Amino acid sequence: MSGISRTWTIVVLGSLAVNFFIAGVLISSWAFGGPGNPIDRFNGERFRNQTQSDRMVRQITEHHGANIRPSIQAVTEARRAVSAALAADPFDEQALVDAFDALLTSTFESQAAMHDVMVESVRAMTPAQRRELAAESKRRAGRLLGR
Repeated sequence: MSGISRTWTIVVLGSLAVNFFIAGVLISSWAFGGPGNPIDRFNGERFRNQTQSDRMVRQITEHHGANIRPSIQAVTEARRAVSAALAADPFDEQALVDAFDALLTSTFESQAAMHDVMVESVRAMTPAQRRELAAESKRRAGRLLGR
């Protein structure tokens, strides 16, 4: 291949790569860019359509994150232990039972920590804010149950 052919080959391939990149960006923004799409969360839009109770819960978790974070990490570690016990070869039944017990304990402790924080935070709310939080909690539970 001569020097001129090699240069043109590189230019054409580079141009194609740039064109494919631009086409991919345009297609993905068209396909995934609508409101309510999960990708919007990465663009900072997740806070735009929040309800008042969403904002209250976010403030609670931001304010009390240091109190909640260790228990959430314990749950994460317990889940990893369950996964490891499930994937172990040879299978150790007692290790799986112990991992499930640890997961149950850490989940309970995490929920208890969150409940303590919620009680403390809800104490400062107005009756209207508490009613709105209760209604939002009921809506979320309905969505989880498919209602």
